[in-house]
Amino acid sequence: MKKPHLLAGAALLLASALGGGVTGAWLVSARLVDAQPTTISASRFAVTSFGAAGPSRATLEELGDGSAALSFPDGSGQPRMTAGLTPAGQPVITLRDAAGQPRAVLALREDGSPHLVFLDKDGYLQWSAP
Repeated sequence: MKKPHLLAGAALLLASALGGGVTGAWLVSARLVDAQPTTISASRFAVTSFGAAGPSRATLEELGDGSAALSFPDGSGQPRMTAGLTPAGQPVITLRDAAGQPRAVLALREDGSPHLVFLDKDGYLQWSAP
């Protein structure tokens, strides 16, 4: 609770020093003291390197089928790791090679049992358990 009051006091002091005591008091009462948590909604969020051109470093998105995914692409923009939920709400982690092919998948089935799959570069099953 000390943080909003500290910020409010700093804002009031700054506004008063600039000759805007009334404005500063309004800022404190309307903006900082009564501030409520905010939810930002979107179907896709992207994290980029600040000031650098290039692909996103991470994306969080809701996919058209009702699933959600957090993806981490490499420097060329190719997704390399994805953690997400299926439309039924089951968690899945997928690791991809540089060509974008899934190579390892870890998931929980609907009954809660784990499932691990390894694929070759062409997408053919190499090993799975159970």
